[in-house]
Amino acid sequence: MGLPTLFSYRKYYVALKQESLWLSYHIGMCIENLNKKCKMFQPNRKQNQEETMRNYQEINLLKETRKNASMAINAIDTLMGKIYNQEFAYELTAQRNRFRDFEQKAAAGLWEHGLMARESNLEKAMLWGAIQANTMLNISTPHVADMMIQGNTKGIAELLKVRHNNKNTGSFANELAEELMDFEEENIERLKRFL
Repeated sequence: MGLPTLFSYRKYYVALKQESLWLSYHIGMCIENLNKKCKMFQPNRKQNQEETMRNYQEINLLKETRKNASMAINAIDTLMGKIYNQEFAYELTAQRNRFRDFEQKAAAGLWEHGLMARESNLEKAMLWGAIQANTMLNISTPHVADMMIQGNTKGIAELLKVRHNNKNTGSFANELAEELMDFEEENIERLKRFL
């Protein structure tokens, strides 16, 4: 094989240019599709104010539902390394899986409104710090179960508050929030046996 010729460089350049044109076309199509999805949330001039308000309130409720489930998942993940009771670890793992389902359903609901779910790193860090401080001297199963009961109670209270402030929501967001609150109440009852 000899040195590459000017012809081989030119051939490579033409192929690269064709590939970049193809790539830029497809990127443009993806951006156009994303813009169409994002416009779903932007109120159309023909939409009445009531429908826009309902969308806004539904988004608020879906965000709080997703945040609630996400905080529970993060708390369980942080606590799992500190749990030595096999039965309690199994219970928390089962709860974590259900919370993950709620988080995904709420994220899908937000996606329907053209929004992506975002997780706050600050809240995650604050939760981690609070759990570390709370379990520094006591990692007994009753103490951790009490922490989880308090977390579920706080989650129910926060969801009730957001539901009260956003009464005009669609059935999906309302049913999902109600289902999550029922699940958290069940968790409290199941966790009481570990106290």
